[in-house]
Amino acid sequence: MTRRRRDGTVMVVSQKKLWLLKSQDSWSEGVVYDEIDLDIEGFPTAVTVAGRDRIYVLYGRVMEGIMGSSYKEEGAREWFGIEEVWSEKEGGEDKIWLYVLIGFGFAYFCFWRFQMKKLITNMDKKIT
Repeated sequence: MTRRRRDGTVMVVSQKKLWLLKSQDSWSEGVVYDEIDLDIEGFPTAVTVAGRDRIYVLYGRVMEGIMGSSYKEEGAREWFGIEEVWSEKEGGEDKIWLYVLIGFGFAYFCFWRFQMKKLITNMDKKIT
């Protein structure tokens, strides 16, 4: 199953992986830019996108059909679950803001330190 996001990224889901594909030339050529490992016990049946490009995978637990009636007699029933998955490569962009803020804080500290040094030398001249 495939699904397209607003930024043009296509998501393809298989039994074990979710691939994120991008293209810059109207899909004459595409490239896989991230692979996400999925839950092995579940059977991913679909992928969809919600607000702000969050990715959700629909898992179907189909052991009853695979294992036969013996699995059904144990009292286990089938169910479907929806789980949100994250791309490590897309999540790394959030860390940049942390480094930018630390850089601004360091620059402000250096500027303040320079001003304090200048103030102390001016006060020493006035005292002596």
